[in-house]
Amino acid sequence: MQVEEPINIFLSHDWLVGITDCGDWKELVWEKPDFKQEVQERSLGSKPVAQLLEKLKPPYWFSAHLHCKFAARVQHGEDGSVANFLALDNYLAGRKFLQLVC
Repeated sequence: MQVEEPINIFLSHDWLVGITDCGDWKELVWEKPDFKQEVQERSLGSKPVAQLLEKLKPPYWFSAHLHCKFAARVQHGEDGSVANFLALDNYLAGRKFLQLVC
C-alpha cells in the first residue's frame, strides 16, 4: 500500500476477493465445482489483494494459486480505467497455462 507511482503490471499469488463478479464465474464453477460456495458467498480470494487493486489500478493483473484459467475485466469507478485480470493453470500437458497478451 506504500507504492505511489503508477504500476502497469501487478503479479500476485492470491486472487482478489470479488474478482469472480467480473468474469465468467459460471464457467469457473463448471470447471472447479469446489469453488461454487466460495463464489456464491464472495469469499474466494483475498481482501487485502482487492484493496491493492482498488488503490493501484494497474491495467494488467496476473495471479496464480487456484490452478485454473480465469479472465476478468475490472472497471474502476470514477476514472473509467480497466484492469485486465488473468490467472493461468498449472504447467502440465493439456492445461491452459499459457496465453499471449498484446
